[in-house]
Amino acid sequence: MADKKAAELVGKLKKEELLDLVRTWMHAYPELEKDVELRLGDGKDEVKLAGELITKHFTSAKGSYGFITASRSHEAFSGIYQVLEHAKALADQGEYERGVKLNLKVLGRAVDSLQFMDDSNGEVSTAASLTMNQLTRSAEEADDSTAGTLLTLILKEARLKRYNGWSDFRIELLRVSLPVMRGEKKRHEKVEKALDDAAEAARQTSYPDYELEQLELLRACILDEAEGKEAGNAFRQERINEHPDFVLELAAYYLDREEWDNAEAMIETGKRHKKLVHIQQSLLETERRLYSLTGNREKEKESLRNMLLARNMMLEIEKTYQQWKELHEDSEWETALKQLLNELSASDPLAIHIGMEEDKPEVLLAGCEKDLWKIRELGPRLQPVYPDIVREMFSQLVDHGARMATNRKQYRALCRLVKQCAKVNGKAQGIELIAKLRNEYPRRSALMEELEKTEQAVARFT
Repeated sequence: MADKKAAELVGKLKKEELLDLVRTWMHAYPELEKDVELRLGDGKDEVKLAGELITKHFTSAKGSYGFITASRSHEAFSGIYQVLEHAKALADQGEYERGVKLNLKVLGRAVDSLQFMDDSNGEVSTAASLTMNQLTRSAEEADDSTAGTLLTLILKEARLKRYNGWSDFRIELLRVSLPVMRGEKKRHEKVEKALDDAAEAARQTSYPDYELEQLELLRACILDEAEGKEAGNAFRQERINEHPDFVLELAAYYLDREEWDNAEAMIETGKRHKKLVHIQQSLLETERRLYSLTGNREKEKESLRNMLLARNMMLEIEKTYQQWKELHEDSEWETALKQLLNELSASDPLAIHIGMEEDKPEVLLAGCEKDLWKIRELGPRLQPVYPDIVREMFSQLVDHGARMATNRKQYRALCRLVKQCAKVNGKAQGIELIAKLRNEYPRRSALMEELEKTEQAVARFT
């Protein structure tokens, strides 16, 4: 609403009044001068102006010793985001080459900033992600002659030494070359040469394995684009022992072609390989898909069960658990569930999820007995079934918290626990715990003050 009102007011200004307003702003905020030149200029020295705008914002955000702290990193990147906005506007107008030049300027300066900025807030990754999205769009939309120019610009940037040690940025730049190859042999050769150069640069570092692995994965994708999927997968098959990460792509490829035996063999190869611990969940999902497509219900159950035991995210637990449950007949479900629970620790997130999903308070109680802190989350569910046990667990938790607390912040946390206890078990226990704490720790004046406030709050509970 305020923006609309301001726009209306500015719209009423005469030309000279508007010019005076802009001059006043540029005088008050010198960095606006470069922004105005970049946005309203004729494109001449555009990249240079973008660099100067970025530098101005970096300089204004620097503190002692020329370093940018995490708290000022977003401010420091204001110039970068302004340049990205201008680059997007150019792409919207079909000016892909100009836009890409600005994108590459942004990426280079963002990576350089890692030498003098605390990037705990992830500004570099954010800027790089926006840049790669814009580069990919330009690479896909540019006409064929412009695409060749874009490829030259991208590969030139990827070869710069600034990316040595920051391999992910270099690899993503090289990945952008995929849509501009357009099946042309010379372009393919240029990209292959750039990959060779990147691999050579990686070998000069102390830990080259990760980058070399990623470059080989990218090389296979480039072959897919240049010579077709058959050529890419032949390359993967030849190098599968050196680069086992190809297993997942080949397994998916065989599934799409309904080559079930080859897909199963590839999955088994991946499951046995010690280097592929990081993709076991994906392999299990591929295996589940195989058995689903071939109608092997028992094998699909087994795959889903293994996925549950190997899961690493709560969302995966919920989705996979539901799929596993739906495959069971009513007559076999309780037995299968009991067997799964027997393999889990009582406090395992999956066991807790099962207890909540299947309304099994005994499972939830076992989880709290294993990890007392879980009573804070599960107490409201358990109190109607096990009121005495829940009261005792909260009491133990308060006793433990009181022994460990040594300052006002911790006393407040302890009092929040007392209030939670009163909400779950009734205010009588809350008042009882407050009296107990007063009796046991009378010399802790800060605790006494917090208990007074807590007592007043508990008294208002219904």
